Amino acid sequence: MRRINEGYYKESFNLKSDNLKFYNIKECDAIKVYGLYDYKNQKIFKRIPDDVAKATSYNVSKLYTNPSGGRIRFKTDSEAIAIRVIIPGHSDRSIMSTLCSKGFDVYIKKDGKEVFKYSLYPPIDVEDEYVFEKPLPEGEKEITIYMPLYNDIKDVYIGIQDDKLLYPHHDYKYEKPFVFYGSSITQGASISRPGNTYESMLARELDINYINLGFAGSGKAEDSIVDYMATMDFSVFVSDYDYNAPDIEYLEKTHYKMYKKIRDTHPDVPYIMLSKPIFTDDTDNDVNRKRRDIVYNTYTRAKKSGDNRVYFIDGFKMFENHSKGECCADGVHPNDFGAYIMFKTIKEVIEKENILDLI
Repeated sequence: MRRINEGYYKESFNLKSDNLKFYNIKECDAIKVYGLYDYKNQKIFKRIPDDVAKATSYNVSKLYTNPSGGRIRFKTDSEAIAIRVIIPGHSDRSIMSTLCSKGFDVYIKKDGKEVFKYSLYPPIDVEDEYVFEKPLPEGEKEITIYMPLYNDIKDVYIGIQDDKLLYPHHDYKYEKPFVFYGSSITQGASISRPGNTYESMLARELDINYINLGFAGSGKAEDSIVDYMATMDFSVFVSDYDYNAPDIEYLEKTHYKMYKKIRDTHPDVPYIMLSKPIFTDDTDNDVNRKRRDIVYNTYTRAKKSGDNRVYFIDGFKMFENHSKGECCADGVHPNDFGAYIMFKTIKEVIEKENILDLI
Protein backbone atom coordinates (compact mmCIF):
# COMPACT_ATOMS: atom_id res chain seq x y z
CA MET A 1 0.00 0.00 0.00
CA ARG A 2 1.17 3.49 -0.74
CA ARG A 3 0.02 6.76 0.75
CA ILE A 4 -0.04 9.96 -1.29
CA ASN A 5 0.47 13.40 0.27
CA GLU A 6 -3.13 14.47 0.86
CA GLY A 7 -2.25 18.13 1.39
CA TYR A 8 -0.60 18.40 -2.02
CA TYR A 9 -3.61 17.00 -3.81
CA LYS A 10 -6.01 19.02 -1.73
CA GLU A 11 -4.27 22.19 -2.89
CA SER A 12 -3.62 21.22 -6.50
CA PHE A 13 -6.90 19.56 -7.40
CA ASN A 14 -9.39 21.27 -5.09
CA LEU A 15 -10.37 18.11 -3.25
CA LYS A 16 -13.19 18.67 -0.79
CA SER A 17 -11.88 16.34 1.90
CA ASP A 18 -8.79 16.90 4.05
CA ASN A 19 -8.49 13.31 5.25
CA LEU A 20 -8.05 11.20 2.12
CA LYS A 21 -5.59 8.33 1.95
CA PHE A 22 -4.63 7.11 -1.53
CA TYR A 23 -3.78 3.55 -2.58
CA ASN A 24 -2.07 2.48 -5.78
CA ILE A 25 -4.37 -0.17 -7.29
CA LYS A 26 -1.33 -2.15 -8.48
CA GLU A 27 -0.07 -2.46 -4.90
CA CYS A 28 -3.13 -2.70 -2.64
CA ASP A 29 -4.24 -6.27 -1.95
CA ALA A 30 -7.76 -5.15 -1.02
CA ILE A 31 -8.29 -3.78 -4.53
CA LYS A 32 -8.62 -6.22 -7.41
CA VAL A 33 -8.42 -5.29 -11.08
CA TYR A 34 -10.26 -7.44 -13.61
CA GLY A 35 -9.93 -7.74 -17.37
CA LEU A 36 -6.29 -6.67 -17.70
CA TYR A 37 -3.07 -8.59 -18.24
CA ASP A 38 -0.65 -9.06 -15.30
CA TYR A 39 -1.58 -5.59 -14.07
CA LYS A 40 0.48 -5.66 -10.87
CA ASN A 41 3.73 -6.06 -12.81
CA GLN A 42 3.21 -3.68 -15.74
CA LYS A 43 4.27 -0.03 -15.97
CA ILE A 44 1.12 0.69 -17.95
CA PHE A 45 -2.18 -1.19 -18.02
CA LYS A 46 -2.42 -3.73 -20.86
CA ARG A 47 -4.86 -6.28 -22.22
CA ILE A 48 -2.36 -8.71 -23.77
CA PRO A 49 1.41 -9.28 -23.51
CA ASP A 50 3.80 -6.96 -25.36
CA ASP A 51 5.17 -9.63 -27.68
CA VAL A 52 1.71 -10.75 -28.78
CA ALA A 53 0.58 -7.20 -29.54
CA LYS A 54 3.71 -6.35 -31.52
CA ALA A 55 3.60 -9.61 -33.47
CA THR A 56 -0.08 -9.14 -34.38
CA SER A 57 -0.07 -5.74 -36.08
CA TYR A 58 1.06 -2.15 -35.74
CA ASN A 59 -2.46 -1.04 -34.85
CA VAL A 60 -2.89 -3.68 -32.15
CA SER A 61 0.47 -2.59 -30.71
CA LYS A 62 -1.08 0.87 -30.29
CA LEU A 63 -4.44 -0.30 -28.91
CA TYR A 64 -3.60 -3.09 -26.46
CA THR A 65 -2.73 -0.54 -23.78
CA ASN A 66 -6.24 0.95 -23.92
CA PRO A 67 -7.77 -0.64 -20.78
CA SER A 68 -11.20 -1.38 -22.27
CA GLY A 69 -12.91 -3.95 -20.07
CA GLY A 70 -10.74 -3.12 -17.07
CA ARG A 71 -12.62 -3.00 -13.78
CA ILE A 72 -11.45 -1.89 -10.32
CA ARG A 73 -13.34 -3.63 -7.48
CA PHE A 74 -13.26 -3.21 -3.71
CA LYS A 75 -15.44 -2.73 -0.65
CA THR A 76 -15.23 0.25 1.70
CA ASP A 77 -17.05 2.05 4.49
CA SER A 78 -15.67 5.42 3.38
CA GLU A 79 -18.18 8.20 2.77
CA ALA A 80 -16.00 9.80 0.11
CA ILE A 81 -14.03 8.41 -2.79
CA ALA A 82 -11.31 9.98 -4.90
CA ILE A 83 -9.52 8.68 -7.97
CA ARG A 84 -6.14 9.96 -9.12
CA VAL A 85 -5.26 9.01 -12.70
CA ILE A 86 -1.87 9.24 -14.44
CA ILE A 87 -1.99 9.21 -18.25
CA PRO A 88 1.07 8.91 -20.54
CA GLY A 89 -0.59 10.62 -23.50
CA HIS A 90 -3.86 11.36 -25.24
CA SER A 91 -5.92 9.40 -27.75
CA ASP A 92 -8.77 11.67 -28.81
CA ARG A 93 -11.16 10.42 -31.49
CA SER A 94 -13.76 12.38 -33.41
CA ILE A 95 -16.63 9.96 -32.77
CA MET A 96 -16.01 9.53 -29.03
CA SER A 97 -16.58 11.65 -25.96
CA THR A 98 -13.89 12.40 -23.39
CA LEU A 99 -15.93 10.34 -20.95
CA CYS A 100 -15.79 7.31 -23.26
CA SER A 101 -12.07 7.56 -23.94
CA LYS A 102 -10.69 8.84 -20.61
CA GLY A 103 -13.48 8.59 -18.05
CA PHE A 104 -14.43 6.14 -15.31
CA ASP A 105 -17.88 4.84 -14.31
CA VAL A 106 -18.63 4.08 -10.67
CA TYR A 107 -21.21 1.41 -9.76
CA ILE A 108 -22.32 0.40 -6.26
CA LYS A 109 -23.88 -2.95 -5.49
CA LYS A 110 -27.47 -2.70 -4.24
CA ASP A 111 -29.72 -5.69 -3.58
CA GLY A 112 -27.20 -7.94 -5.29
CA LYS A 113 -26.92 -5.85 -8.48
CA GLU A 114 -24.40 -3.23 -9.58
CA VAL A 115 -26.19 0.12 -9.88
CA PHE A 116 -24.78 3.17 -11.68
CA LYS A 117 -23.72 5.93 -9.28
CA TYR A 118 -21.83 8.50 -11.37
CA SER A 119 -19.23 9.07 -14.06
CA LEU A 120 -15.85 10.69 -13.47
CA TYR A 121 -14.11 12.37 -16.39
CA PRO A 122 -11.40 14.99 -16.89
CA PRO A 123 -11.62 18.42 -18.50
CA ILE A 124 -10.90 18.53 -22.22
CA ASP A 125 -7.58 20.32 -21.65
CA VAL A 126 -6.25 17.77 -19.14
CA GLU A 127 -2.51 17.16 -19.36
CA ASP A 128 -0.92 14.15 -17.67
CA GLU A 129 -3.00 13.54 -14.56
CA TYR A 130 -6.37 14.26 -13.03
CA VAL A 131 -8.17 13.66 -9.73
CA PHE A 132 -11.86 13.29 -8.92
CA GLU A 133 -13.66 13.22 -5.60
CA LYS A 134 -17.26 12.23 -4.95
CA PRO A 135 -19.38 11.42 -1.88
CA LEU A 136 -20.47 7.88 -1.02
CA PRO A 137 -23.45 6.69 1.04
CA GLU A 138 -22.96 5.54 4.62
CA GLY A 139 -22.06 1.96 5.50
CA GLU A 140 -20.12 -0.74 3.68
CA LYS A 141 -20.38 -0.64 -0.10
CA GLU A 142 -19.12 -2.93 -2.84
CA ILE A 143 -17.82 -0.76 -5.65
CA THR A 144 -16.95 -1.51 -9.27
CA ILE A 145 -15.20 1.15 -11.34
CA TYR A 146 -15.13 0.70 -15.12
CA MET A 147 -11.93 1.97 -16.73
CA PRO A 148 -11.59 4.08 -19.91
CA LEU A 149 -12.13 2.46 -23.30
CA TYR A 150 -9.73 4.28 -25.60
CA ASN A 151 -6.90 6.01 -23.72
CA ASP A 152 -3.78 4.57 -22.15
CA ILE A 153 -3.63 4.73 -18.35
CA LYS A 154 -0.33 4.49 -16.48
CA ASP A 155 -1.47 4.47 -12.84
CA VAL A 156 -4.65 4.76 -10.80
CA TYR A 157 -4.88 5.60 -7.10
CA ILE A 158 -8.04 5.15 -5.04
CA GLY A 159 -8.55 7.62 -2.21
CA ILE A 160 -10.74 6.96 0.82
CA GLN A 161 -11.12 8.67 4.20
CA ASP A 162 -8.09 7.83 6.29
CA ASP A 163 -10.15 6.53 9.21
CA LYS A 164 -12.04 4.10 6.95
CA LEU A 165 -11.09 0.71 5.51
CA LEU A 166 -10.75 -1.09 2.20
CA TYR A 167 -11.85 -4.72 1.85
CA PRO A 168 -11.84 -7.12 -1.10
CA HIS A 169 -14.99 -7.15 -3.25
CA HIS A 170 -16.83 -10.46 -3.57
CA ASP A 171 -15.78 -12.52 -6.57
CA TYR A 172 -18.00 -12.77 -9.61
CA LYS A 173 -20.40 -15.70 -9.55
CA TYR A 174 -18.68 -16.82 -12.77
CA GLU A 175 -15.08 -15.87 -12.07
CA LYS A 176 -13.44 -17.66 -15.02
CA PRO A 177 -13.83 -14.99 -17.70
CA PHE A 178 -15.73 -14.74 -20.92
CA VAL A 179 -13.39 -13.59 -23.70
CA PHE A 180 -14.78 -11.20 -26.33
CA TYR A 181 -12.70 -10.82 -29.50
CA GLY A 182 -13.39 -8.38 -32.30
CA SER A 183 -13.33 -4.84 -33.61
CA SER A 184 -13.93 -1.27 -32.44
CA ILE A 185 -17.51 -2.30 -31.70
CA THR A 186 -16.17 -4.85 -29.25
CA GLN A 187 -13.73 -2.34 -27.76
CA GLY A 188 -16.61 0.10 -27.18
CA ALA A 189 -16.29 2.79 -29.85
CA SER A 190 -19.00 5.48 -29.73
CA ILE A 191 -20.50 4.28 -26.45
CA SER A 192 -21.12 7.28 -24.20
CA ARG A 193 -19.35 5.88 -21.14
CA PRO A 194 -17.32 2.79 -20.10
CA GLY A 195 -20.12 1.09 -18.18
CA ASN A 196 -22.38 1.00 -21.24
CA THR A 197 -20.49 -1.48 -23.44
CA TYR A 198 -22.48 -4.60 -24.19
CA GLU A 199 -19.86 -6.69 -22.36
CA SER A 200 -20.18 -4.65 -19.17
CA MET A 201 -23.97 -4.94 -19.31
CA LEU A 202 -23.65 -8.72 -19.57
CA ALA A 203 -21.23 -8.73 -16.65
CA ARG A 204 -23.65 -6.86 -14.41
CA GLU A 205 -26.73 -8.79 -15.46
CA LEU A 206 -25.19 -12.28 -15.29
CA ASP A 207 -22.47 -11.65 -12.67
CA ILE A 208 -19.72 -12.77 -15.05
CA ASN A 209 -16.08 -11.79 -15.32
CA TYR A 210 -14.83 -10.92 -18.81
CA ILE A 211 -11.85 -9.83 -20.90
CA ASN A 212 -12.32 -7.38 -23.78
CA LEU A 213 -10.04 -8.12 -26.73
CA GLY A 214 -11.65 -5.72 -29.18
CA PHE A 215 -9.16 -3.73 -31.27
CA ALA A 216 -10.48 -0.84 -33.34
CA GLY A 217 -10.05 -1.53 -37.05
CA SER A 218 -7.69 -4.35 -36.15
CA GLY A 219 -9.64 -7.46 -35.20
CA LYS A 220 -8.33 -9.54 -38.11
CA ALA A 221 -7.72 -12.96 -36.53
CA GLU A 222 -3.99 -12.94 -37.19
CA ASP A 223 -2.18 -16.12 -36.18
CA SER A 224 -0.32 -14.45 -33.31
CA ILE A 225 -3.41 -13.14 -31.52
CA VAL A 226 -5.40 -16.33 -32.20
CA ASP A 227 -2.54 -18.50 -30.93
CA TYR A 228 -2.42 -16.40 -27.76
CA MET A 229 -6.17 -16.57 -27.18
CA ALA A 230 -6.02 -20.34 -27.61
CA THR A 231 -3.72 -20.48 -24.55
CA MET A 232 -5.98 -18.38 -22.32
CA ASP A 233 -8.10 -19.85 -19.54
CA PHE A 234 -11.71 -18.81 -20.19
CA SER A 235 -15.23 -20.14 -19.74
CA VAL A 236 -16.91 -18.80 -22.92
CA PHE A 237 -15.48 -17.41 -26.16
CA VAL A 238 -17.43 -14.73 -28.04
CA SER A 239 -16.25 -14.06 -31.60
CA ASP A 240 -17.37 -10.62 -32.74
CA TYR A 241 -15.02 -11.04 -35.69
CA ASP A 242 -16.25 -10.04 -39.16
CA TYR A 243 -16.13 -6.27 -39.55
CA ASN A 244 -12.36 -5.81 -39.75
CA ALA A 245 -11.60 -8.56 -42.26
CA PRO A 246 -10.52 -6.42 -45.25
CA ASP A 247 -12.51 -8.45 -47.80
CA ILE A 248 -14.63 -11.55 -48.27
CA GLU A 249 -11.68 -13.72 -49.25
CA TYR A 250 -9.74 -12.80 -46.12
CA LEU A 251 -12.72 -13.47 -43.88
CA GLU A 252 -13.29 -16.85 -45.50
CA LYS A 253 -9.63 -17.75 -45.06
CA THR A 254 -9.48 -16.81 -41.37
CA HIS A 255 -12.90 -17.21 -39.75
CA TYR A 256 -13.16 -20.99 -39.54
CA LYS A 257 -9.42 -21.19 -38.93
CA MET A 258 -9.80 -19.11 -35.76
CA TYR A 259 -12.73 -21.21 -34.57
CA LYS A 260 -10.76 -24.42 -35.14
CA LYS A 261 -7.70 -23.15 -33.29
CA ILE A 262 -9.75 -22.09 -30.27
CA ARG A 263 -11.80 -25.28 -30.33
CA ASP A 264 -8.71 -27.52 -30.51
CA THR A 265 -7.45 -26.16 -27.18
CA HIS A 266 -10.88 -25.63 -25.59
CA PRO A 267 -13.03 -28.54 -26.79
CA ASP A 268 -15.88 -27.94 -24.35
CA VAL A 269 -16.22 -24.18 -23.91
CA PRO A 270 -19.30 -22.51 -25.39
CA TYR A 271 -18.35 -20.57 -28.53
CA ILE A 272 -20.68 -17.74 -29.63
CA MET A 273 -20.09 -16.12 -33.03
CA LEU A 274 -21.69 -12.92 -34.30
CA SER A 275 -21.80 -11.58 -37.83
CA LYS A 276 -21.41 -7.89 -38.56
CA PRO A 277 -24.27 -5.78 -37.12
CA ILE A 278 -26.19 -4.04 -39.89
CA PHE A 279 -27.58 -0.54 -39.34
CA THR A 280 -28.53 0.42 -42.91
CA ASP A 281 -30.53 -0.91 -45.86
CA ASP A 282 -28.23 0.01 -48.76
CA THR A 283 -26.65 -1.89 -51.62
CA ASP A 284 -23.55 -2.74 -49.58
CA ASN A 285 -25.67 -5.34 -47.86
CA ASP A 286 -25.07 -7.71 -50.79
CA VAL A 287 -21.46 -7.87 -49.65
CA ASN A 288 -22.52 -7.96 -46.02
CA ARG A 289 -24.76 -10.97 -46.69
CA LYS A 290 -21.81 -12.82 -48.18
CA ARG A 291 -19.79 -11.97 -45.07
CA ARG A 292 -22.66 -13.12 -42.88
CA ASP A 293 -22.81 -16.37 -44.82
CA ILE A 294 -19.11 -17.02 -44.17
CA VAL A 295 -19.66 -16.66 -40.43
CA TYR A 296 -22.76 -18.85 -40.65
CA ASN A 297 -20.83 -21.46 -42.63
CA THR A 298 -18.30 -21.67 -39.80
CA TYR A 299 -21.21 -22.33 -37.47
CA THR A 300 -22.85 -25.00 -39.66
CA ARG A 301 -19.52 -26.69 -40.35
CA ALA A 302 -18.86 -26.86 -36.62
CA LYS A 303 -22.33 -28.27 -35.96
CA LYS A 304 -21.90 -30.93 -38.65
CA SER A 305 -18.64 -32.00 -37.04
CA GLY A 306 -20.53 -32.69 -33.80
CA ASP A 307 -19.92 -29.44 -31.92
CA ASN A 308 -23.00 -28.85 -29.77
CA ARG A 309 -21.55 -25.86 -27.95
CA VAL A 310 -21.39 -23.41 -30.81
CA TYR A 311 -23.95 -20.63 -31.32
CA PHE A 312 -24.64 -18.11 -34.10
CA ILE A 313 -26.07 -14.58 -33.90
CA ASP A 314 -27.13 -12.97 -37.18
CA GLY A 315 -26.11 -9.30 -37.40
CA PHE A 316 -28.82 -8.67 -40.00
CA LYS A 317 -31.53 -9.65 -37.54
CA MET A 318 -30.11 -8.01 -34.44
CA PHE A 319 -31.75 -4.62 -35.03
CA GLU A 320 -34.60 -5.61 -37.36
CA ASN A 321 -37.30 -4.90 -34.76
CA HIS A 322 -35.93 -1.42 -34.08
CA SER A 323 -35.35 1.76 -36.05
CA LYS A 324 -31.80 0.95 -37.14
CA GLY A 325 -30.67 4.55 -37.45
CA GLU A 326 -31.44 5.21 -33.80
CA CYS A 327 -29.26 2.25 -32.77
CA CYS A 328 -25.99 3.60 -34.16
CA ALA A 329 -23.72 6.59 -33.79
CA ASP A 330 -22.44 6.82 -37.35
CA GLY A 331 -23.86 3.96 -39.41
CA VAL A 332 -21.08 1.66 -38.22
CA HIS A 333 -20.82 1.70 -34.43
CA PRO A 334 -23.68 1.12 -31.99
CA ASN A 335 -24.60 3.92 -29.64
CA ASP A 336 -25.78 3.14 -26.11
CA PHE A 337 -29.15 1.92 -27.35
CA GLY A 338 -27.47 -0.28 -29.94
CA ALA A 339 -25.12 -1.69 -27.32
CA TYR A 340 -28.13 -2.45 -25.13
CA ILE A 341 -29.75 -4.39 -27.98
CA MET A 342 -26.51 -6.32 -28.53
CA PHE A 343 -26.44 -7.11 -24.81
CA LYS A 344 -30.07 -8.29 -24.88
CA THR A 345 -29.46 -10.42 -27.99
CA ILE A 346 -26.41 -12.18 -26.55
CA LYS A 347 -28.08 -12.58 -23.17
CA GLU A 348 -31.09 -14.27 -24.81
CA VAL A 349 -28.80 -16.82 -26.47
CA ILE A 350 -26.96 -17.46 -23.20
CA GLU A 351 -30.22 -18.03 -21.34
CA LYS A 352 -32.04 -19.96 -24.08
CA GLU A 353 -29.11 -22.35 -24.53
CA ASN A 354 -28.40 -22.61 -20.78
CA ILE A 355 -24.80 -21.66 -21.43
CA LEU A 356 -24.09 -20.71 -17.83
CA ASP A 357 -24.96 -24.27 -16.81
CA LEU A 358 -22.16 -25.50 -19.06
CA ILE A 359 -19.34 -23.56 -17.41
